[in-house]
Amino acid sequence: MRRGTQAGLVLLIAVLLSGCYEQGAKRDAYVPSTHAFELHEKALKALRESRVEEALTAIDEALSFDPDYAAAHDTRAKVLARQGNFAEAAAAESEVVRLEPELAEGHIFLGIFLELSGAPGEGKAAYGRALERYEQMLAVKPLDPEGAVNRVIALYLSGGMLEANPVIHQVLEQYPNHAWAQMVRDLVVEDDRAKFLKAVAAPADGAAGV
Repeated sequence: MRRGTQAGLVLLIAVLLSGCYEQGAKRDAYVPSTHAFELHEKALKALRESRVEEALTAIDEALSFDPDYAAAHDTRAKVLARQGNFAEAAAAESEVVRLEPELAEGHIFLGIFLELSGAPGEGKAAYGRALERYEQMLAVKPLDPEGAVNRVIALYLSGGMLEANPVIHQVLEQYPNHAWAQMVRDLVVEDDRAKFLKAVAAPADGAAGV
């Protein structure tokens, strides 16, 4: 994978979870404790700077103060994935799904971690649940650009290039200058699943924007 493409994938991770928190979560927005929030921010900074062990220590401490903090569980999953521990990453992401079951992106990441830990059937089921959530959102109102691209990612992971390719081109017809959509189109056309999964799950050390 070209370095520029990998950097783009890191940007994808940085924004992937934002869309469904705004569009699809049915419960009120969760407000973590102040100390847990500060520790989560510390963990994110450490992860961006490739201080992975420090990030894990901070996020574990955050969760000891606030075990219902879904965003912190998600960050913990990303830290574990960076270490190559995809089974534990799947367990951490399952907490995100338990706490925020309507968060489609949580199901996407759970599927990725399950697939990379050797459970592709369970991973595909998780991608299917993500798609169900997007269809529920579409029944109410159109997805925003990020949500539309996230849906394409779920389509690719669930059904492959043939299902995802026409939809990402529809997204680009609506948002022709959307850099993220352009990047995902290129990834879909490249159609290298193994590279895609690993780059999304565990971007290279030192990359910004996780």
